Amino acid sequence: MVIVSQDRDVINFNSLKRITPFEGTIDGISVYAVLGFDSLGTDDENIDSVDGVGSVQLGIYNTEDECLDAFEKLIAAIRADNKVFVMPEPSYEEG
Repeated sequence: MVIVSQDRDVINFNSLKRITPFEGTIDGISVYAVLGFDSLGTDDENIDSVDGVGSVQLGIYNTEDECLDAFEKLIAAIRADNKVFVMPEPSYEEG
């Protein structure tokens, strides 16, 4: 399967060892993302400090629920043996 990230990067699913939802803080703002890794042994709390582990942001979302929903849609596409999955775009809040 091919995964198309929100940034329109085309990623070979078979090259990823792990895909996981992630919650973190950047500049004091909570962020929610679906990340792919080329290694299995990544500690989610220290993603930036792990040497030799490559990661790719598949999608970034406004809320935890929105992130988990996108992750579940990806799982459903994997189960259905889809050839291509395009990561859902985040909803935009007016404000």
